[in-house]
Amino acid sequence: MPRKRIEQIKEYKKKSGQTAFEFNVYVGKDPITKKTVRFMRRGFNSYVEAARAYNDVLAKINNGELLKERVAEYEAMTVHELFNYWLQNNYRTSGVQESTIATTNDIFNNHILNEFGETDISQLTVPMLQSWVDRISPILVNFKPVVNYFNRLLKYAVTMEFMAKNPFDHVVVPNRGKNSTKPDNNFFSTPELNTFIGYLEQHTNASEDSGKVPYMKYAFFRLLAYSGMRKGEALALKWTDLDFKNHKVNIVRTLATDRHGTYTDSQPPKWGSIRKISLDNKTLEILQSWRTLQKNEFTQRALQSELVFMNRYGKWIKLVQPNKWLSALLKLINDDYKKAFDLTHDSKFDFQLHRITPHGFRHTHATWLFENNPRLTPKAVQVRLGHKTIAETLEIYNHVTNEQRDAILDTLNRQT
Repeated sequence: MPRKRIEQIKEYKKKSGQTAFEFNVYVGKDPITKKTVRFMRRGFNSYVEAARAYNDVLAKINNGELLKERVAEYEAMTVHELFNYWLQNNYRTSGVQESTIATTNDIFNNHILNEFGETDISQLTVPMLQSWVDRISPILVNFKPVVNYFNRLLKYAVTMEFMAKNPFDHVVVPNRGKNSTKPDNNFFSTPELNTFIGYLEQHTNASEDSGKVPYMKYAFFRLLAYSGMRKGEALALKWTDLDFKNHKVNIVRTLATDRHGTYTDSQPPKWGSIRKISLDNKTLEILQSWRTLQKNEFTQRALQSELVFMNRYGKWIKLVQPNKWLSALLKLINDDYKKAFDLTHDSKFDFQLHRITPHGFRHTHATWLFENNPRLTPKAVQVRLGHKTIAETLEIYNHVTNEQRDAILDTLNRQT
């Protein structure tokens, strides 16, 4: 009587047309992940060869050898392998945006995996990690997020029972890192904002887009200053997002890079802060003028674009570009003020705008709102700016600008 064929062994055709055999067998539940484990082998030239291998595998399954091998693989897991496992099975599935995943990848590649990538997680020690923290803290301004990411990864390893304990539990993390070169006052006071916007308005031309300042840059920074939008939100704006009749703008997307470094506007604003906010008449007039200029330019060049702000090809502007624009504009303004003062010695030109970033216009806008309408609640401003928590808005609300400090001092002096 012929021996019964093993059901799990299947016949298939290779690309060459040659017949081959394969099998796929249930091993059990992974002791760490609790997921189903299956074992597959293929490429056997005969059924007999496949059956022999199948029986060997079955013997290993029955005595628990295959699952033991999987546990051994976890124990020998490198930091890089752990990172890839965490990224695919935990972090990516937690709902974080693609741009955040890209940033996380950069942090690990630049500061963690370059040093510990090939190290087995079982070999990580407290002295090893303490030495690393002590080395990076004096040279990185934001070293704590780097340490926190590594700590989070090892906590996950402990949770998954890939390692018995987290050596970071006994690492001492300094309170401060390298001093930042970024300005502490990353915002303009109302007089400074008026000077900045006033200069742009004076040195641009809506009729033919001539002057020292290109009209698109004027429109862009006017929008940031009087809406509090993030630069990525502004760069992702389409004309259909603007409601000129009702003085509104719909903020429904942001420009970001995915894990491959490719620009995309498919993700919502940061923290999911989709919102509709009001715009003032002046800003809408400037945007309308820019729309006319854009249409004329694109008609001449036979181009089309639905973007409010775009490059010369009608495509997205890179996220770093507004930072370059702002640095150049601040230099232009300060140079002109210095020349005017050197020529006239008029004190009104004895003035220099300090450096801020495009993100600083969010703080500027919030400060401007609170200064010009004390009845505004922090909650209303939080919703307008799309802050994740009220604490961010309260920090600005409680921040006293230089102008307010002077006003308080003047009040005190009048009473004494």
